[in-house]
Amino acid sequence: MEKKYFQYFMLVPIFIVFFYLSLPEVTFNQARHNLNEQYKVDLIEEYSVPAYREDWDFFGAKRSYFFVGIQDGEKVYFLVSANTGKVFKVDGRYP
Repeated sequence: MEKKYFQYFMLVPIFIVFFYLSLPEVTFNQARHNLNEQYKVDLIEEYSVPAYREDWDFFGAKRSYFFVGIQDGEKVYFLVSANTGKVFKVDGRYP
């Protein structure tokens, strides 16, 4: 009986490690702050979008952050990678 409990107890740290490793590197609020610092944009719309990948990867990006803002009187669009925090200026609205 004790051996059975030990086996289950050993699974808990494994699940915790996998959960921690699957978290994004950059949170939504951090992405918003970095974008505002880097581009000085007045944000008018923001949301999380799915990241499309051909292959499935447990630790790969599953979400990105999409922002619409006003910069110098023009509407601008940005995509921020949740895994790397890299900011991409895109041509238009995310579909």
